[in-house]
Amino acid sequence: MSTPPQSSSGWQAYRDDFFDDDYVFYGHVLGFKGLERPVVVLAANGFKDNDRAREMLYVGLSRARTQLVVCGSLESIARVGSEGVRRRLQAAQPWQTRTARLGPT
Repeated sequence: MSTPPQSSSGWQAYRDDFFDDDYVFYGHVLGFKGLERPVVVLAANGFKDNDRAREMLYVGLSRARTQLVVCGSLESIARVGSEGVRRRLQAAQPWQTRTARLGPT
């Protein structure tokens, strides 16, 4: 997977790149409404508008076809989402970070 080449075609080229599964696409969660990608990384790093927070969370959590990675506070997400969202996220496989070792061990 690669990032799309720079284009001077503006907004239309940006949207065209979204439909090309070979490229990484990023944008605001509400811009993904009605769209999908094979893998989605959702940064749930706080909600400024609680009235729209549930909609943003639903859109973000329902865009991935194969894999969803959620980055953010479970407490914050549970406060905005339903009890079902909290249970599903608690049951999800946690991300395992690997630390690089420098030098002999």
